Amino acid sequence: MKVKETCIIACFVIALLGMRQTLEAKWGLEDVIEKGQILYELGGGSNSILNPESVTEDELPILLKNPKREGYLFGGWYLDENWEERIYRIEDTGGKRLYAKWNLCIEPNRNVQEYPYKAKDGDLLLKDLTYSFLYELETPGNPGTRIQDLLQQKYASEYQCPQGLCITPDYIIVSSYALEEDKLGALTLYDRTSHTYIMSFGMEADSHLGGIAYDGKALWICHSNSKEVERISYAFIKKLAGVSRQNFIDITSCFERYPVDNTPSAIACMDGQIYVATHHVYTPGILCAYTYDGKSLTADKKCLLPPKVQGICRDETGRIFLSLSYGRNQSSYLNIYSDVDHLQKNFWTPSARVEMPPGSEAIAVENGLCYVLFETASYKYFEGSDGKGTCKYPLDKILLLSEESIFYD
Repeated sequence: MKVKETCIIACFVIALLGMRQTLEAKWGLEDVIEKGQILYELGGGSNSILNPESVTEDELPILLKNPKREGYLFGGWYLDENWEERIYRIEDTGGKRLYAKWNLCIEPNRNVQEYPYKAKDGDLLLKDLTYSFLYELETPGNPGTRIQDLLQQKYASEYQCPQGLCITPDYIIVSSYALEEDKLGALTLYDRTSHTYIMSFGMEADSHLGGIAYDGKALWICHSNSKEVERISYAFIKKLAGVSRQNFIDITSCFERYPVDNTPSAIACMDGQIYVATHHVYTPGILCAYTYDGKSLTADKKCLLPPKVQGICRDETGRIFLSLSYGRNQSSYLNIYSDVDHLQKNFWTPSARVEMPPGSEAIAVENGLCYVLFETASYKYFEGSDGKGTCKYPLDKILLLSEESIFYD
């Protein structure tokens, strides 16, 4: 009987060991995480030597550093392998397993060249024209810098989506809205010459900040959700940028906002008037001209625009440029008209049309170069955070397109 009992016990132990191995393989329990211990799941990357393997109470809090992986952008540390619970700092001594998220590096020139253009009759293709990128300027929400930008308090949220663009004598200015609820958007200033970051101004939370324009005295910003445009003193902006030591200053509710008749998506200042464009997806958009008298905006004239207008500007010769875009994997277009009169009389037939990769937003033209801002590198489109898929050909830099190549090449 003793031999039989021994065999039964041995079989029972073997069965328990087999069950344990199965559970460990299924649930990842082979590593017991002790108090204060931190385990890193790097997914093929290499960790920063500054990230600790264990922590004590005296060392808290600890700011997590970015790992590296060849050919990839770090997308953040997470507490789960599905990348849902984000973590930036270690703030307690409970054992933790951290998961690194990775995204393929964005190569803007490659994406321009390899994008599957529709190439309709008469359309110019961006890949065939003379263009370059502002490689040194990191737009808000850029996947390569957004984590560091948040930790350096340049923005109120990690996930900014760039929308507006304008050029002043001192700055290149980009507007962006926050993809998270109750988080401030931003107006970001970059040095006009070096293109380096100067500072950001916090703008209204939950506002879909759109285009921005400069009239020589003030900045005008579109708030499409409230059907208003905001006027911000340029002298105020310039003074703060010159004296402030902060990266980010909240200026919400500091300036006057004016209601407009049409929903403001894009905006331009021309001939002493404020031109406000409305984006419609399937029907013609609307362009309204307003006159500002120091107290209010008065609607003057109105005309139709092509559908999907995201940006509008005028060059030194009087040509009107429109940025048209909708859909994260549908072509963007740059429509060019000889002047305002041409646009008003025949918006369906531009002088030239340039097909581009998806996601073009605001535009600006200066010294023969058309600056085009894209939103496809933001979290929503690059990583598909809204569940509607990802953009296959994102652009994370401001495009510089030669006007001469459009008309003379």
